Amino acid sequence: MSRSRADLGLVLIVLAAFVYLARHTGRVNEWFVMTDELQNAKLAVGMATTFSPVPRIHGEYFGALSVLYPLVTAPFYGVLAMPDAFRAVHFLNAALMASAAVPAYLLTRAIVSSPAAARLVAALTVLVPWAAMALMLMTESAAYPAFLWALLAFHRAAVAPSPGRDAVALAALVFAFFARTQFVVLAAVLPAMVLAHEVGYAVLREPDGAPGRPWPAWRGAWPALRRGARAHTVLLAVSAVAALLGAVLAATGSLGSVLGSYEVTASEGSLLPRGIHHAVVTHLDFVIVALGVVPFVLGAAWIFAAFVRPLDRASHAFAVMSVATIPLLAYEVASFNLRFANGGVQDRYLFYMAPLLFIGMAAWLADDRRRVAIPVLVAGVVFAWVADFAAYAASPGPYFGSPSTAFHQVLDGQSQRIGTLFGVDDLAPATLIAILTLLTAAGLALVARSRRIPGRILVPVVGLPVLVFGALETSYVLDHMTTSSGARGASGRPLDGRDWIDRALPDGATAGLIPSPEGTFPVQALWWETELFNKEVDRAWAVDEAPTYTPFPIARMSLERDTGRLRAHSDASDYLVMSERDRRFQLAGEVLGRNTSAGMILVRAGRAQQTSWASRYIDGSNGNLLSKAAAVRVYGSDVAELAEVRLKLTAPPDARRGYVLAAGTETLAGSLAAGRTRTVRLSVCVGRDGFEDVAVRPRGRPAPEGGTVAVHEIAVRRQGSDCVPT
Repeated sequence: MSRSRADLGLVLIVLAAFVYLARHTGRVNEWFVMTDELQNAKLAVGMATTFSPVPRIHGEYFGALSVLYPLVTAPFYGVLAMPDAFRAVHFLNAALMASAAVPAYLLTRAIVSSPAAARLVAALTVLVPWAAMALMLMTESAAYPAFLWALLAFHRAAVAPSPGRDAVALAALVFAFFARTQFVVLAAVLPAMVLAHEVGYAVLREPDGAPGRPWPAWRGAWPALRRGARAHTVLLAVSAVAALLGAVLAATGSLGSVLGSYEVTASEGSLLPRGIHHAVVTHLDFVIVALGVVPFVLGAAWIFAAFVRPLDRASHAFAVMSVATIPLLAYEVASFNLRFANGGVQDRYLFYMAPLLFIGMAAWLADDRRRVAIPVLVAGVVFAWVADFAAYAASPGPYFGSPSTAFHQVLDGQSQRIGTLFGVDDLAPATLIAILTLLTAAGLALVARSRRIPGRILVPVVGLPVLVFGALETSYVLDHMTTSSGARGASGRPLDGRDWIDRALPDGATAGLIPSPEGTFPVQALWWETELFNKEVDRAWAVDEAPTYTPFPIARMSLERDTGRLRAHSDASDYLVMSERDRRFQLAGEVLGRNTSAGMILVRAGRAQQTSWASRYIDGSNGNLLSKAAAVRVYGSDVAELAEVRLKLTAPPDARRGYVLAAGTETLAGSLAAGRTRTVRLSVCVGRDGFEDVAVRPRGRPAPEGGTVAVHEIAVRRQGSDCVPT
């Protein structure tokens, strides 16, 4: 009966967590971090199109092996328009994140019999600040539950070994790896854990009352190791094959290839760079503080006690798994951030350890046998000492790499307030955290020594305040991420209409992007958004080696100056998207769609890929400043006609500058005062299938400290009048 009530309680917790998170994820109408979200969306679109789990972007294999999230979201992208899919996937994110409560609950029930403790852990697992990752199209939403399911499978394989459970554990390991590549470290955790558990349990378990039985029973180590090897033949055989294959790949310098696009993380620099230990402690500090410290103090105390003096296989296996997993994850994350993230803290890579501490805390509260005072005091003193390693500074805005830092401004504000009450100026959050940790650890140690309070009382008395803290913090972080002016999700722009390319294309057609060469963030953001919300955009083109916004595979084309045609180096796109303000060239085809706010057009380019005009030495790569050879070449059509060339010119801010436009016998000269802008026009007659150049030159000699006139806009308007070319 109690188990059925516990199951009902779990269902209610998952449903409540989904509704709670969906309330926030449903408000998101923008991306937060690029190009990560774009990558996951394009992978999902590719999988929905090809019905294949192989990661492909722009028609080419892309070595992003964290394919679980794209696979799960692919059906939404396959059947819905992109704005609708964007909404649906964010609701799915809420469901995925809420589902992490299920394996956390089951893992807790495998260790303690208290349904209340398991429900507490299930709720705490969702009420963490990193639930804010559900606001984004990021792999964490699927990786979080996948990680916990893997640990549950590991634990069951260790507690009750069998070939079937070994197979399930191995499958869960693979599942977790494809959820998030960083979980490759679990490949070391699983075999080490099962063997360490067998040996440790035989050597360190409490004496069973047999006369003369020593503790620790070191003589039992070798027989236990042999028993463990026999019990896990499937697991160890697969591990041995994997290790041999890894050795071969390492000998050939190809070991990093198993990480796909993260190959560089295994091949560049030392895995233990300078400052690694400080970085590990700092990352742990951020996570522990975000959890409210109490889960660490009690969880670490229980894990240590269960590790050195095991009473049963379940608790010892969990302790060994935690001791192996948490430090290994911490070192992996710190190493990555030191080498590839400028040494910053990104605790979104480490928050997976949180449920392990929650489970340890719940077990300490529920299990009278493991309520020992000394480990609690030691854990409190150790964290009070290392808490000062990290700076809990007020965050200027939401940071996706470390969502918990959004709450640091609350910690900073409360520290100042409490310091003022006690006459302390500028009380640092780290100091306050250390003091509160010592006081809390001392109080919990007294509770442990009394042994008079049963677990059914302690679980709600201690657990509910931790749960309330988690709920308040998580709600604050979610609100901060979705409403802060620093978050793109706060723009309030509607989603509908952003798939303007998909809606304008004929059925079955796809389009390629020709991004502007300017590398500024606002320009890049426009192209990121354009590709994100249009699933029929399947390519990005680089013209004449110009830079692009994308880290994904690109196609290349060249502009033939004599004919004005774009020559693709691979299969050309019949439909192309480019900026109306691109100063390099404009396409001559029919305009099928236009995004006025972004200044982009969709053109039916056809196989000819003909441009209407092209400039020379007037582009973003040289600051749009005129050189002596600058020109606008206007290409003819099937009849001779007049064309008006319109240029928007600006003088540098320091001095007056002159300019000259010349085409055939026509010349237009002038000058601009410092910092002034002017639009100038010159009409030219363009012959049939020919071209006419409009030279645009600076006039006079610029001062050594000044620049020349800059061209900000180029437009060519066909006037349709017959003319005779000169």
